[in-house]
Amino acid sequence: MKALTKRHFLSVTCALLAWAAGLEAQVLYVSTGSDNAIHKLGADGVLTTLATGFNNPQGLALDASGDLFVAKGGDCTIRRVTPGGQVNTFVSLISSPGGLAFDRSGNLYSAMGNYGSVFRITPEGAVSTFNNTLNSPFGLAFDSHGDLYVANTYPGTITRIRPDGLTSTFASGFS
Repeated sequence: MKALTKRHFLSVTCALLAWAAGLEAQVLYVSTGSDNAIHKLGADGVLTTLATGFNNPQGLALDASGDLFVAKGGDCTIRRVTPGGQVNTFVSLISSPGGLAFDRSGNLYSAMGNYGSVFRITPEGAVSTFNNTLNSPFGLAFDSHGDLYVANTYPGTITRIRPDGLTSTFASGFS
């Protein structure tokens, strides 16, 4: 059993608690910048390294088939990691991707803080702008109604984007 060290906790970039179709148990996926790796912490407490060689890993998202998607800020790509640890490039982007989230249709969304945008990426890898009215977006999450919540680093707000495109400030005052 590999133990998480203080170094791991200080360098955790993103953690994702995942319950995906085909997964037998709860799993915590953790990206760490100190060793540029993705680790998997099982419900049994066993920590394993799933994949290495990432440059500045950022957001994590799990699709319905159990593939883990990793935003690589260092080279502006999103990588796909299979449950067996095979890594391939899913898509290359124009800027460093941040937070990631999947909608119910299997489209992947990526926050692009440098552009104030969220991009939608189809399962086939086609990229389009979903929203470009944000301010330093990073964290992304969908609710059960299909609303996308976007954490904006500056000015410390959470924006809700409804499926019809209506945008509103959901919460503010974070610093």
